Amino acid sequence: MKVNHPNQQASLSHSLIVGLILQYCRQENLTMVDSGYISPPRVPLCYPAHSVVDNLSTLPQTQIFPSCSWHSLCLNISLMKYCRFQLNGAAHYGLVESVAGSDVPGSNVAGSKNDNEEITRLLLQPPQHSDGDVEGLPSRRMDHIPLAQADLLPPVQPSKIVCVGRNYREHAAELGNEVPQEPLLFFKPPSSLLPPGGTILRPKASERTDYEGELGVVIARRCYQLSENDDVRPYILGYTCVNDFTARDLQNKDGQWTRAKGFDTFCPVGPVVADGLDPWTGVQVETTVNGGVRQSGNTLDFIFALDVVIRYISQIMTLEPGDLIATGTPKGVGPVVSGDAVEVSIAGIGKLRNPVADQP
Repeated sequence: MKVNHPNQQASLSHSLIVGLILQYCRQENLTMVDSGYISPPRVPLCYPAHSVVDNLSTLPQTQIFPSCSWHSLCLNISLMKYCRFQLNGAAHYGLVESVAGSDVPGSNVAGSKNDNEEITRLLLQPPQHSDGDVEGLPSRRMDHIPLAQADLLPPVQPSKIVCVGRNYREHAAELGNEVPQEPLLFFKPPSSLLPPGGTILRPKASERTDYEGELGVVIARRCYQLSENDDVRPYILGYTCVNDFTARDLQNKDGQWTRAKGFDTFCPVGPVVADGLDPWTGVQVETTVNGGVRQSGNTLDFIFALDVVIRYISQIMTLEPGDLIATGTPKGVGPVVSGDAVEVSIAGIGKLRNPVADQP
């Protein structure tokens, strides 16, 4: 990355900037500004006057967020978000922006609603075709639509949904299971996808159905047989909320999980895909049922960190652009019945809300 000073406008990949800053701060054991996270909409990256920044790792620690005596370059790298929605009978992808600047990824979950966000531009190509650079895709202006009023669809169209079981120690214990020695993988079929607001249908074959709130990871580019030295971040397009809805009695009965996890409507996803989150430094995942908190976990408690998970999966199968990984659910899973409403919340992404009903 190279930025000439002074008076040269920065034109840098949003994902690259965020990744480099986070990587540098982890290496140097630095604390990010604003409660440990990059604070949109503007991030001050400071360096000496008349210098050239080739790589963040070349800067001494005192030159990151120093005193006001240094010249500063402010990079406009607001959190990138996109959604998929129905408009005039057709499905579209659209960029999502916060009109009030209140959607800060370091905020608490209660403040991470999507009420102040709008769809501002139509993407003319699917984000999974962007090779990780969604903001570089061709787009078209449109009349803004409040995200809360949009007819949202699942924001992903994966060839497969790969899920990680028992990736939180306390969740494994609450169901009486051993902690896995390596990532425990299973699939949910793409036919199980459900949009935000869609109704989860409890099948007649099951007497107990459980919510499982999770962080979802969307793949940016083809990924196969990554080595331990390969950085997984370039392969991540963004993050979203997932509810790995499960017929618990069928899971226990069958032994393998295809039927229990695979019913239509059993994979709500959304409301958006967002980049800029950092599961390695901690992302809070919260699930409520009828407004009461049932799950509250953090990705810092993963048994297998995200880079381990992605490399492990890539040693088994090719991950294609747009594929979805559900990273595991924290403790607190439990049953829901017809009439309940489940919300999965992740700061920086928003709230995924779905009512529950019995299958007709």
